[in-house]
Amino acid sequence: MGKLTPNYYQSVEKCVDEVIERVGKNIVLGMPLGLGKANHVANELYRRAEEDPGLNLTIITALSLERPTPTTELERRFIEPFIERVFGGYIDLAYVKALRKGELPSNIEVKEFYTKAGAYLKIRHVQQNYISSNYTHACRDILINEVNVLAQIVCKGTMDNKTYFSTSCNPEVTLDVVDGMRNLAKAGKKIAIVAQINQNLPFMYGDAVVEPEIFTDILDHPDYNFRLFSAPKMAVTSTDYAIGLHASTLIKDGGTLQIGIGSLGDAVCYGLQLRQQQNAQYQAVLKKSEIMNKFGNTIHNVGGVEVFKQGLVGSTEMLVDGYLHLLKCGVVKRKTYNDIHIQRLVNEGKIKEKISPKTLTVLLEEKVVRPKLTRKNVQFLQEFGIFKESLRFEKGYLIEGKIRIAADLKDEQNLNQVVKHCLGVKLKKGILIHGGFFLGPNSFYDELNHMTEAERRQIHMTSVLNVNQLYGNRYGDEELKLLQRKHGRFVNACLMATLSGAVCSDGLESGQMVSGVGGAVQFCVPSPCPAGWTFDSNAQEYKVKRKRCQFKYRLELWAYNYPQAFKGHRYHGIRHRRPEGQERPGYHCGPAEYH
Repeated sequence: MGKLTPNYYQSVEKCVDEVIERVGKNIVLGMPLGLGKANHVANELYRRAEEDPGLNLTIITALSLERPTPTTELERRFIEPFIERVFGGYIDLAYVKALRKGELPSNIEVKEFYTKAGAYLKIRHVQQNYISSNYTHACRDILINEVNVLAQIVCKGTMDNKTYFSTSCNPEVTLDVVDGMRNLAKAGKKIAIVAQINQNLPFMYGDAVVEPEIFTDILDHPDYNFRLFSAPKMAVTSTDYAIGLHASTLIKDGGTLQIGIGSLGDAVCYGLQLRQQQNAQYQAVLKKSEIMNKFGNTIHNVGGVEVFKQGLVGSTEMLVDGYLHLLKCGVVKRKTYNDIHIQRLVNEGKIKEKISPKTLTVLLEEKVVRPKLTRKNVQFLQEFGIFKESLRFEKGYLIEGKIRIAADLKDEQNLNQVVKHCLGVKLKKGILIHGGFFLGPNSFYDELNHMTEAERRQIHMTSVLNVNQLYGNRYGDEELKLLQRKHGRFVNACLMATLSGAVCSDGLESGQMVSGVGGAVQFCVPSPCPAGWTFDSNAQEYKVKRKRCQFKYRLELWAYNYPQAFKGHRYHGIRHRRPEGQERPGYHCGPAEYH
């Protein structure tokens, strides 16, 4: 990303004055999904448009968060203490209140590509202005809608005595939209890229770390450190626990896990914790529930019931608090590396996390580094901890304190000296979770904030273009992603799956939008993960070309007129069972039989 010279403000009014002065009175405001919205900036722009009919404001975003609103006096008396305890200090979004009341001014338009599930079914403006977009297409569609103002909360921190910003909860679309807007600016378009500092955000690493100069305007004052929105935890039902138990058997040691928010994801995490920490009881439950009798062959072939030795890596568009529980109990512990050579050799077992003389020998044998080390080779070896940080390279020599060693490792004496004096202790830059955005309860944010820097660095926040697809791009090439994301298991809920294999997760047959496409289509198609199967909520099998998923749904219909992933995409091998004489269309047939 190129650098700008940002303007700093301590007043949101002055910041918005400058934005309007620069961009004009036709504003298309882009804000991230969920947590990362710059609420003060959005509210001030809304107020200006509300007061000035000549100012046209279009807001393009997703998942606009709102506090519960009581509708009766009894509800108010019951829920107000809860609202204050959980949401007190959160700044409500003015445009959401206006949408709810049907009072949105004619010069203001709101477009969302994802909403709170079922919350806007009866609100015409939201239904008519919904943007149906895959998550990886969100950046494209935001730019197509001619966004000229971007506003997001970020936090600031210091690294190597220099100030950096972290896009923290929402790098997943912002990083790419900023690049697109900068390109538009080069072509002469007037833009504003606004950062609102909120130090309540945890400083997250990976691609989320950016220089302040990517922004044009920075709003920085303690008054704008508003409380983060808390998404309350939903109760986990007995059905959820049953699904989680089944799903936990299909997750292969040494593999990759994606889970979403909600009771289903929590249940899967519980099943995995039970498998890891109380394995004898876990296997006893599987035996008593006859899961092993029914699905033992499938579990043996694609999953497992033993304690995780290698562990899992998280690869998920949404980082949820369940991953932190899996980190603590030792389920998520398989480290990945954003270098194709290191990752391949780790996968093959040729090098370990602990640095040894063999590590350097293998890198030489595999021609990852040259026998006569270059400055670039030395920097690479230091970056991943294979060489000590204190080591210097000068004119073909490695210098460690008073020791000076020729960097020609074809000479056995030089190699022995390097092994003795230059090697590090263990591989650096290991990643345990690759994530796009996060949202959760206050306890989740607190836990992230209380992590050490080293712990947070193992969570790599990145673009959805990286985490949701295998295609090569500036975040990594396809071969690297394939090496990192082996044995993928993607666990998600949907509204409905038909008996002919189509999946619905965003809309009703009437055409009404329930939530949005999000990343669900890419969880159902081959792109996110190679080789595998797909499973339904009872751990029964759909054979699929390249992928393993877990869906929670009711099997009711042969066909549905609003599928999100069509049966022709990936679902095969369903053998239907229905009583003789019953017609096929729309029949609720109960259990299905699979092969």
